[in-house]
Amino acid sequence: ALLQNNVRTRADSVRLDFADCHFDRDATAVIRFDTRWCDVFLKRNYFSNLGRASDENGRGLDDRANPLDTVIVEDNVYYNLTGRLTRDDGGVINYFRFNHNTVVNTGDRFGIGEALRAFVTNNLFWNHKFIGYDTLGQNFIETKPWLGAGTQVLDIHHNNFYVHPAMIAAYPTTARGQVR
Repeated sequence: ALLQNNVRTRADSVRLDFADCHFDRDATAVIRFDTRWCDVFLKRNYFSNLGRASDENGRGLDDRANPLDTVIVEDNVYYNLTGRLTRDDGGVINYFRFNHNTVVNTGDRFGIGEALRAFVTNNLFWNHKFIGYDTLGQNFIETKPWLGAGTQVLDIHHNNFYVHPAMIAAYPTTARGQVR
């Protein structure tokens, strides 16, 4: 049986540090925040086989509309996620850094959401968003305007997005909706 949330917060302002761990086979999200203003630091971890083929679950992080203070994700490997790397459900993030990660076979977009300072740098995305939605209104990295005090900084550079030609060939050229 698949787990549902390897880690789930139950108190505000929790600090989570994970280094050199392997998270495998989670049905929804590896880390789910049910509380406010938490910090998470993920370094040199391996996330694999997350989600179910029947829905869009299978996420690395899920804020569940809760505000987060700091999210730092560096030097990790993500492999076979049916959902998103991060799911923004309406919570804000003060500081978000996603640096030097390798992402292979992710079914849906990368939802950062509303972040005051967000940095997505030096990453490799292979077959990102493989579920294959139509290109109308869809994106690989999803951000939202910062509505709080301060000036929003979005620094997204030195990332490589590669979709295997067989994936591209499988998408109908006349698609106007979800392709599965």
